[in-house]
Amino acid sequence: MLLLISNKGETLPLVYRLRKEGIPAEIYVHDLGHGRNYAGILPRVGLGDLQNAIKRAEVIAIDTIQRNQKNARDLAFLSKFNISPNVPDLFGRFGDKHRQTHLVIGGGEQVAEYELDRAKGVELAKKAGFAIPPYQDFKSLKQAARFLHSSEGRKRERWYFKADGNLDLDLTFDGTPEQLIDYLVHKIPKRLGTDAVNCILQEAVDGDVVELSREGWRGLDGKLTNPNSTLENKRLHSRDSGPRVGCAVSTVWRDKNFEGVGHKQIQAAANYFSGYVGAVDVNFILTNDLSPWFLEWTCRFGYSALYLLLTFILKGKIGNFFLNPFQTVWQDGFAASQVLSLYPFPPTANNRTDFLQMIEGNLINEPVDKKGMWWLDVYQDGMDNFRVGGSDGLVGVAVAHAETMEEAIHKAYHLVESIKITGNKQFWPHDEHLKAHQDRYKKLQKWGVV
Repeated sequence: MLLLISNKGETLPLVYRLRKEGIPAEIYVHDLGHGRNYAGILPRVGLGDLQNAIKRAEVIAIDTIQRNQKNARDLAFLSKFNISPNVPDLFGRFGDKHRQTHLVIGGGEQVAEYELDRAKGVELAKKAGFAIPPYQDFKSLKQAARFLHSSEGRKRERWYFKADGNLDLDLTFDGTPEQLIDYLVHKIPKRLGTDAVNCILQEAVDGDVVELSREGWRGLDGKLTNPNSTLENKRLHSRDSGPRVGCAVSTVWRDKNFEGVGHKQIQAAANYFSGYVGAVDVNFILTNDLSPWFLEWTCRFGYSALYLLLTFILKGKIGNFFLNPFQTVWQDGFAASQVLSLYPFPPTANNRTDFLQMIEGNLINEPVDKKGMWWLDVYQDGMDNFRVGGSDGLVGVAVAHAETMEEAIHKAYHLVESIKITGNKQFWPHDEHLKAHQDRYKKLQKWGVV
């Protein structure tokens, strides 16, 4: 039996597919704000029965890295497994403890630190051979603002602000020193209610560049397999406008080996891991002299990239990937995705009323098993009507596979465009997705990277 441990339930559509394959799979979703997701569609394990589910499981897969917020729910989870309430990552030590008795995919305090503490991630990137954009590390927003006021801070025309601890993605911001000072002093403290935020200011890498993610999967023997690459656009709206939401459109292809730029570095980084089994992903900026400038690590499942990668697996063989890490039967080509959300996604502390009025319970005139749709914020009511849950308005991800990038993007667009649902749909125009990713891919081809 395979047990998935999740915070918001991003692997619910994976469990749905595994069970359709005949693989016994269960899931624990920690965040009660996502408690309605897949109600009436899938059973789920509660906190009270989690220890029994662990006894039933042969494989435990932890799908995320999640900052310990020390709320009642987090503390109850940690207490159940006799874990200190002060650990920075909610699921890291949990994963390490159960590695002694189970095959655990994902999780671990060591890899969590590389994502939650950007300075630690930079240290690993240096060891792995990445170029590092100059940056400054700060313990508070005021400290960062004072630096931007200084002569050193004003030397650069553009900086990136990035917070530690996996805070909301839309908090990441780039701009001039004046813009960032205003943002750090007058905006973020209102949102977070505090100035005490560990963060970095990173110099922008400008010029002829391509942002790229490369990934491999570290097996029980410590070796990496399944090299793949991702192009994504992180902003909600096309032409890189709107808030950062992690991914809005993505395109993935499988690489032949780990010899290329980026892949060499993640292979070097994986040698520093101890006992970890799972994804090793790095996001970096490639310049035309083939210098890889490090941005961040993602040693966990990536969304929507996980759905895209699993789309390359032949029908009925996804279970093999998790039960026999990470061996299965693959197809060639490209996979592309479009995130489908309903306005006013993304959620904030102040738009909950809008969610209740405009999203919660909206009817979806589509089947749960619609080909290519990885549904997320959904449930089935007592009359078997398929509806939007209203937890965050991220309804699902439309995924398509094809021989060419153009065809995969075309199919993903027409899938998301065809979804019949009550509410104001949000997704990217076809031509914008195609241009954004084809232009970058052609540049990578010209540079000999793919």
